[in-house]
Amino acid sequence: MNAILYIHGKGGSATESEHYKPLFPDNEVIGLDYQTFTPWETGKEIRIAVEELKGKYENVILIANSIGAFFSMNADIDEMIQKAYFISPIVDMDKLITDMMKWANVTQQELELKGVIHTDFGEDLSWDYLSYVRSHLVEWRVPTQILYGSKDHLISLDTITRFANKHQASLTVMQGGEHWFHTDEQIVFLDNWIKGIDIMTINKDRLRQTFSEGGAQKIYQEVKACGDFLGFARRYAFSEDYLVARSALWGLTKASREELSQLQVILSEFINQAMQIDNSSVRRLSLNVIERLEMSENDLRTDFLDFCFEHMIDVEELPGIQSVCMKLAFRMCKFYPELMDELKRTLEAMEIDYYKPAVKGVRSKILSGRLK
Repeated sequence: MNAILYIHGKGGSATESEHYKPLFPDNEVIGLDYQTFTPWETGKEIRIAVEELKGKYENVILIANSIGAFFSMNADIDEMIQKAYFISPIVDMDKLITDMMKWANVTQQELELKGVIHTDFGEDLSWDYLSYVRSHLVEWRVPTQILYGSKDHLISLDTITRFANKHQASLTVMQGGEHWFHTDEQIVFLDNWIKGIDIMTINKDRLRQTFSEGGAQKIYQEVKACGDFLGFARRYAFSEDYLVARSALWGLTKASREELSQLQVILSEFINQAMQIDNSSVRRLSLNVIERLEMSENDLRTDFLDFCFEHMIDVEELPGIQSVCMKLAFRMCKFYPELMDELKRTLEAMEIDYYKPAVKGVRSKILSGRLK
């Protein structure tokens, strides 16, 4: 038998664990009634509880809500937890405290001088707390699933996505969900997430039969409702069945840059697919996804840069591929002046009459400095 340890958030209680008992009928569900409210104190309480459970049960599974997740990540329990479910977790306390300081119009110097400052919105700002957070960076090595609400007012989608990517956690976003999951609709969503019910009805057969813009839009809307763009991409965007991969990628191109930020962790996989796939539709759509992801100097790959140079000037290539390759080459060359010079020389040497208007337009913007 496994032990399910529930760690509540601020204002919650151990009795909330009762909700999870029907979801884990073959396990023992325990709520921790912790008595302290700092990561260095509460972390110790959580560790003691986990150590006791580890001695009695086969495995310990963690469910942590909001700041309970933050406390848990400061408990040094990674080696004792089989897996974790985080609900609206506070994953960047430094940023949250800094944000609250801005809301209260408090500077770092003021907080350091006064030690503790009470705010109009009911939170106490503490210099000791902030100092602890900055000197104890979170390291979390437990297989983790995260549930996040798109209307969470404390943690941004960018923050939660960066954490999920860094720690290879599975992220599910409920559209319209809040930091506190409490409405009937939100509770049903949470329960289905815990049960592992696949909220998406998308499957390979459906993707094979998607041949229209409207169909791609429906795929996007369904993935958006679930919120797991990363899981969807990993499952379908790299399928060996090009019809499946094409439709999955088509749906992903309808997403916003913020939504696609979940895919940042698999940027190299998209690059590899674009370079290696023979199907022109899958290649074009893969490149379109890449073009909407962040690309830092550390992401620069000479093999991909060479690929973009080759395909942007290939007169037999599709205009859509030529254009996006030109844009991506520009983005990569921006990091090094000598590469930018080479790009411009290549563009100037093109026999422009052989290219379509879309390609000519991108070329013109680069050479005139209008593409940023």
